[in-house]
Amino acid sequence: MELERAVQTVNRLAQIYWHPSGFQDREQIRSLVGDWRQAFKWFLSSYAFERQGRSPHYSGFAVRAIDLYDGKVPRQDFEKMLWCNFLKIGGFPDDATGTNRKNNPLSSPPGKGHSSASGLISSLEDFGFNIVQWAQSLAGSGNVETAWNELVAIRGINRKIASLYLRDIVDAFEIDENRVGGKKYLQPIDRWTERAAEALAEFLPTTPNSYWELAEVLVEASERAKVRSTLTNTGLWILGAQLVGDPERFHDLLLRADQLRQFLSRQLRWYQGRAAILESVLNIAANDT
Repeated sequence: MELERAVQTVNRLAQIYWHPSGFQDREQIRSLVGDWRQAFKWFLSSYAFERQGRSPHYSGFAVRAIDLYDGKVPRQDFEKMLWCNFLKIGGFPDDATGTNRKNNPLSSPPGKGHSSASGLISSLEDFGFNIVQWAQSLAGSGNVETAWNELVAIRGINRKIASLYLRDIVDAFEIDENRVGGKKYLQPIDRWTERAAEALAEFLPTTPNSYWELAEVLVEASERAKVRSTLTNTGLWILGAQLVGDPERFHDLLLRADQLRQFLSRQLRWYQGRAAILESVLNIAANDT
């Protein structure tokens, strides 16, 4: 029962991620189905350029490059024009020096064995050129592996980012993850979910030694706790990256559900204390005026 209690607690922390004041908004994501430009902008700004070591400015350049494209829908020149726009907005030379072309999702021509994000968009005519509608449709029809494979083929999109995007799509549209055709593809593995899988594996008859084995541990742990594995993954990131911060402490908390609850209780008191201070400051400011 220790495993189930810990996973159920962590799973509920995903509400912080999906709160309107949190990291993503379900209603906002659902609204993107009707607008291919905004859907692509969201993908570029929130996911495509999240590779470690990337320039913080690249996603902004990419979004503005879409604004400069004058077609109502992607034409044959879409891929080339977006890359040219990216170079122009970023002030890069024609030879693309400084763009990290090898890992740039907009890089055109994409190169042998790789595609570009804009190239994927151009191929989605059956989905209104909409990457959100495309991902929702494939995941909902049991073809999440197909979507995952197409995403990781894009220059600079690694397996973690592909899974992160698909995880959020599945949760935003509340798709039954038992129908997607592979829960492991919805498990982005970073330093926090990796350490979490290693901790939770101590309750299971397994020792994960690979990326996919780590993903399967999170899936199995969630199934035992009878909760969505996507929300478990999200909640683990919230717990580790946003609340705990220390990897060893994070590992230990997942092994003791009672200590995890005590930690969260201390966090609650800490935030309540800060909220009380902010409220008093605002009251004083209001009286001063």
